[in-house]
Amino acid sequence: MASNTANAIWQWLAKKLRLNKRDDGSMDDVIESGTQEGITSVQPQPTPFTSSAFTVLPAPLPVEDVFVLQAWPISAIRATLRSLVLWVLIVTWYYYGMQLGIFILVVFGSRYLLLKTGVETIAGVPIPGTKQLASAISRWPQKIWVLILTRLFKLPLVHRVWWGCYLWISEISEFKQNYIEAWKQHQRTSINIYINYEHLVIPIPEENTDEAVLRQLRMFYRMVQVERGIPGLLIPKQLDRIDVVEMTPETSVLGYPKETLRLGRYESRLIDLFEHPEHGKSSTAIAEKIRGLSEDAALEFR
Repeated sequence: MASNTANAIWQWLAKKLRLNKRDDGSMDDVIESGTQEGITSVQPQPTPFTSSAFTVLPAPLPVEDVFVLQAWPISAIRATLRSLVLWVLIVTWYYYGMQLGIFILVVFGSRYLLLKTGVETIAGVPIPGTKQLASAISRWPQKIWVLILTRLFKLPLVHRVWWGCYLWISEISEFKQNYIEAWKQHQRTSINIYINYEHLVIPIPEENTDEAVLRQLRMFYRMVQVERGIPGLLIPKQLDRIDVVEMTPETSVLGYPKETLRLGRYESRLIDLFEHPEHGKSSTAIAEKIRGLSEDAALEFR
């Protein structure tokens, strides 16, 4: 009974230790045959995300609006939590590093003793080489983390919490790219916008109402404000209007303004619908104008 159990456990471990061809560029039968014949390297597929971890999550990646607050409180939360998280990571990695070091010593020590005593196979499975064993150990934490995320993302509200935490503790430039790409998985139509002379290509919702389109524009506008950080918010630049401007598609160079979006007056500024998109629940004029922008036009936030 004990021998059968040990053999079953070893067979399971051996299966987990096989190098995945997509991740390592190695054939799955390396451990089975004990040879390196037929091994070919596979180049990773390009991804618009900053990390390949996003490509193994459910597609399309669930995403929510996490910019319901103004830029000021979000920036303050980021500044506080990032300092706190830094110390938590230092302490966590200290203890995790010790445990991982002990685990690695036990695994490689056991392998050394088995080979030293002349044992080259267990239950008919060859003992993996040093590189194969090291590669498998290094990839286990990532695979476990991916497994946890793929399960969690299927639960209601989890992706909203995840994106909120990601916003609060990550580098805002990385967050911005991944956040925009996640939205593009859901929305096929994209437009060019300029905020503080920064060019972005953002998706817009399929729902053709002023409320839906302007709410998403406001979301990305607040994201760029948060990117400026607290120092940039100390001297805030008020948004006065949103213009439709000419743009050279090849170089993304702005030209002359064509017209100003008629969003209504809000505190002497023409941004009422932008600040209160719920007022455009039953109207479509602004949404249709934005959706109809050509490749040689962009929205400039001024």
